[in-house]
Amino acid sequence: EPQRRKGRRVPVVLGLIVLVVAAGLVGAEMFLRNRAESAVADSVKCTTGDTSTVSFAALPPLLWQYASGAYPSIRIQTSGNRIRAMRGMTVVIDLHDVRPPANDAAGSVGSASASLTWSLDGIKETVRKAVPVGGTLLTDITARPSDGTIKLGNFLASVTVKPKKLDNGTIGLDVVNTDGPGLEAIKTVQPALDAYLTKQTLPLNLHADQLSVTDHGVNAHLTSSNARLPAESEKDCYTTN
Repeated sequence: EPQRRKGRRVPVVLGLIVLVVAAGLVGAEMFLRNRAESAVADSVKCTTGDTSTVSFAALPPLLWQYASGAYPSIRIQTSGNRIRAMRGMTVVIDLHDVRPPANDAAGSVGSASASLTWSLDGIKETVRKAVPVGGTLLTDITARPSDGTIKLGNFLASVTVKPKKLDNGTIGLDVVNTDGPGLEAIKTVQPALDAYLTKQTLPLNLHADQLSVTDHGVNAHLTSSNARLPAESEKDCYTTN
């Protein structure tokens, strides 16, 4: 009888051990995910000046991804406050084949695709920031999806702009028309916009390959390949202003 009891206890003990190990792995997985998501969010804030939410692929387990040093996919969604000095921008980025920096060596991202939205209020705020003199006249903003333009101004002066792709991959604004008795105050809009927006860059070498104007602002599709992730010692964080 004692021998039978001992025999019955063995599977129970083994089952408890399996449960303990499984619980430990689940706890380690959750801890690692929280740490990894926070680390990526901190890096995004360093680059863009905005907060974000981050999620890693569910499979394989993050413990396995960490051990292999490669992450098949990561999704990042910014909060929509800004991308650097471009206000009111939100971007959702899907990263593939991510190999993070290690031992002060640079990492890489095999490919990335993203959808970006630039709100009308954000565009107005950005233009007013870029054109400090005449920008005070640009109090109203209206989108015209039918011809892909956006009109800013008031009864004294107005500027009509059209989104364009800049050489550095980000989004510029091309002045296609100006109007009103206050025209003299905004004649320098185009050079001011060019000087301001060409200084901005999108993260991970993303560049716009599609642009469209909607009732709510500008939508863009972005892509990049073989982007470099700087090592810790190379990071140059953007300072919000």
